[in-house]
Amino acid sequence: RFDTPVVIRTTMRVSHSKGVVTLGERPPVPKEVGPFPRTQKKYVMTAMWARERHPIVEERLKTLAAYAEECPLNRVEYRDRKLGIITSGITYAYVREVFPQASVLKLGMTYPLPHNLILEFSRSVEELVVVEELDPFLEEQIRALGVKVRGKDIFPPCGELLPERIAELAAEVGLLPAEGVPRPANQAPEGLPARIPVLCPGCPHRSTYFVLAKLGVPVAGDIGCYNLGCLPPFNAQHTMGCMGASVGVLHGMAIAGLPERAVATIGDSTFFHSGMAPLANMVHNGSRGVVIIMDNGTTAMTGHQDHPGTQWTLHGQPANVIDIEAVVRAMGVEKVRVVNAFDVREVEDGLKDCLAYEGVSVLITRGLCVQVSKAHGGTYWVDENACIACGTCFRLGCPAVVKSEARNPKTGANKAAIDPTLCVGCDVCRQVCPVGAIHAPEGKEER
Repeated sequence: RFDTPVVIRTTMRVSHSKGVVTLGERPPVPKEVGPFPRTQKKYVMTAMWARERHPIVEERLKTLAAYAEECPLNRVEYRDRKLGIITSGITYAYVREVFPQASVLKLGMTYPLPHNLILEFSRSVEELVVVEELDPFLEEQIRALGVKVRGKDIFPPCGELLPERIAELAAEVGLLPAEGVPRPANQAPEGLPARIPVLCPGCPHRSTYFVLAKLGVPVAGDIGCYNLGCLPPFNAQHTMGCMGASVGVLHGMAIAGLPERAVATIGDSTFFHSGMAPLANMVHNGSRGVVIIMDNGTTAMTGHQDHPGTQWTLHGQPANVIDIEAVVRAMGVEKVRVVNAFDVREVEDGLKDCLAYEGVSVLITRGLCVQVSKAHGGTYWVDENACIACGTCFRLGCPAVVKSEARNPKTGANKAAIDPTLCVGCDVCRQVCPVGAIHAPEGKEER
């Protein structure tokens, strides 16, 4: 109808929600497409055609603004007219919960805004408030209409709004009676220890970050499960920007003259997505540093989608596998090591070898994501008498390695134990124990 792109914005709370849904009929997808549209003035934005298209875009915006006035996604709900609230998205649900008697203008289409609808609503209520998360996107546009409205003087521009928080802030400025403020639901008791996100038991990235923390090298990180390497006990990721940024940042460190060798960590999926271009830049410009490609055979963090390095397409059909090692060598990287991600010594030797190399080197740590492999190597156990409570195994950050009630009589430190409900038998904890107190299950061959 309008020949325009549409952006549907979802927020974290909506994206992370779940519930029972009713499935409808799936409309058939046309298998045949028409001829390719050769409308160059629309799809080839050179300077001269861009000037021609600009007035068309502005005219379309006026048409959309007129449509916004009648769009069913924008609706007014009149109740008590002492207080009117303008809101959108998930905050509408919060507003209805906190202010059940208030009049509400719910905006489902937020750009362009329905100016006349907003003006009419503002004249119909005694006090007008905008409730929106983060930046005052709606509030600023409404103020530009000359409407007296409150918003960010009540609700903060940072963090998530929840019903309890909205009620608390509203009570502070008299929009709600103080005695009516609801208590946060399921609030944790004070004094509980914080539980930080951790890598899964059996994660192939654990040994790599254990070694990185041990060697203490600067690490430019990327987005993925391995981003958790920035947290304790590793604290072994020092930058993170966007997908593929780690390799570019590593190059920047070298160009800036960082005297020590540095490392970039990037996943196999992210490498295909946006890691090859900065690696080519490093090779072409004679940079230096180690790029660790943490190949766990999937796109783990976002739902285990396949990628060009796997055997399947997203539709589950057999695919042509692109070999990461072959790609890296073809790009001109001369120093390439491939190691078993579950072999701590092999990872450490490979990393030290790459760090000693003068130019650009690549270390590929290969081990399948435990959520994909569903591997279980049996439950390991700790010999309490042999354990000296040195804490080395705790530095793996594995949820299955826990503190025992037994203590070292000299230091008072807790000895280690292994939770049999969590252990998947990856063998990494046994490898790092300096006194051999951790054992594989009977019949399993130890590395």
